Amino acid sequence: MMVQRPTITGIVAWSNERFVEHRLGLFALALVAAIVPVARHARFDGLTAIGQEFVLLLCTAAMALLVLRPKGARAIDAAGEVLGDAPRLVMVKIATSALGRFVPFLLAFAAFGPRNGTLVIIIWLLAIPLAFVCQLAFVSAVIERTGPVEALADAFRRARVSGLPIVAGLSILFAVIERAPSAIFTFIANTVFPPADVPTSFPHFPDMGIPFPAFPAVMLPGRYGSAIPWFANAIITIANVPFFAYLTVLYTGAALSFADTDPVMLEPEHLDAAPHGEPA
Repeated sequence: MMVQRPTITGIVAWSNERFVEHRLGLFALALVAAIVPVARHARFDGLTAIGQEFVLLLCTAAMALLVLRPKGARAIDAAGEVLGDAPRLVMVKIATSALGRFVPFLLAFAAFGPRNGTLVIIIWLLAIPLAFVCQLAFVSAVIERTGPVEALADAFRRARVSGLPIVAGLSILFAVIERAPSAIFTFIANTVFPPADVPTSFPHFPDMGIPFPAFPAVMLPGRYGSAIPWFANAIITIANVPFFAYLTVLYTGAALSFADTDPVMLEPEHLDAAPHGEPA
């Protein structure tokens, strides 16, 4: 049996169609996911951070299931199905996040020891497709109801079969869609609310036996984004809702498309519209 390899145009075409069909439900779920980050801007603590990750996990999974259903399907039904499957999905998310986020960070941190800048750049470039494959593993686990080990093994096998060019292309495209809107919104906010100046003193070296003059504290620009007020951060978070919803649909299309290259195929009811060529 000949299997057609995934294409960026096929995945985008499928995702665009499903995004339009389910836009209201997707926006509702993405808005719920944005509520906790908005509250986190007002008050940060460990419990709020855990709550944000949990709500984000559930809403992402619910959106992935929603776009696989016929037009008119209710978002609340997809959310209810995900809620009953939460323990397994939490384990999958912990495994995929640990591999996709912390492993590259630890490798880059180790590379800083010998000050090997080239190695650091290589590691971070590799981290982009690694994060893509790990997120693909999470979405595939939602669709196929697999555990963390099986989901990660499937994702890496499918990425290998699909080929490095499509993995690299999609990982860069998805990274831009994920990060560019927030960066643009933050840049605009900083033009309205420039970072406040902070006092900074020059270093003094008394142990060298050299009589340095006493330098007064000077005012230097503060941390980028430090002066953006709470309400503006809330607006930025809510403005990101459509992009978050669309990105999730793209990951779902990629998960289906990559699964179609796998000798271990998805069940037929999950592949109602494989996003290789023209959308169904």
